[in-house]
Amino acid sequence: MRMAKGFVLVILCVSFTMQGCAAMRGGQEYGEAGSTFSNGALITDYKADVLKTVDASRAALRDFNMTITSAQKDATGGVITARMSDGTDVAISLRAKDSDVTTASIRAGTGGDEELSRAISRRIEAHL
Repeated sequence: MRMAKGFVLVILCVSFTMQGCAAMRGGQEYGEAGSTFSNGALITDYKADVLKTVDASRAALRDFNMTITSAQKDATGGVITARMSDGTDVAISLRAKDSDVTTASIRAGTGGDEELSRAISRRIEAHL
């Protein structure tokens, strides 16, 4: 019985400790750390408003010497398309998740190049 109580106490302590870590972090990871790659697109949240994230996305694409073929933005979101020198198309769709959080969908190439999408995400983060 004593051993069972001790086991329960250890489990509770570990649970509270783990919850504390999430609370300290805010429970939300931004940028590449909190991203997911699904259906050929990298989905990432950035801790910045939409307009700043659109500007950072444009700067990131220029860092890769991409030609921006179209760009639209407003207070709720934006879409940027670009082309690499080898003809690879890149599309970044942005939408406001909150006043200071923006969700981005980054698709590089027809089937979705995860490595390039993550590299672009890191450059966006660097510009924010």
